[in-house]
Amino acid sequence: MTNVLDSKINWYKFKTVPYKHQLDALERSWDKEYFAYFMEMGTGKSKVLIDNAAMLYNQGKINGFFLLHLKVFIKIGMKIKYLHTYLTI
Repeated sequence: MTNVLDSKINWYKFKTVPYKHQLDALERSWDKEYFAYFMEMGTGKSKVLIDNAAMLYNQGKINGFFLLHLKVFIKIGMKIKYLHTYLTI
């Protein structure tokens, strides 16, 4: 488990506490205009992306985003059951 309070993004309220590697990726990317997540499969890139988008949305820098995720689409069809943020759909 990661201590988010020691992070430089401790102002963001996580719904799901990130693992250390996810927090590291988010700390490196959250304020960048362009960034790519070159992380291994199954390491939580979608969670990092959703948290990053939520941060940008809360700051008024974006008004939406689209994430196409085949694994989630196959599992739950077109219904979103769980999102790693407090933002509403």
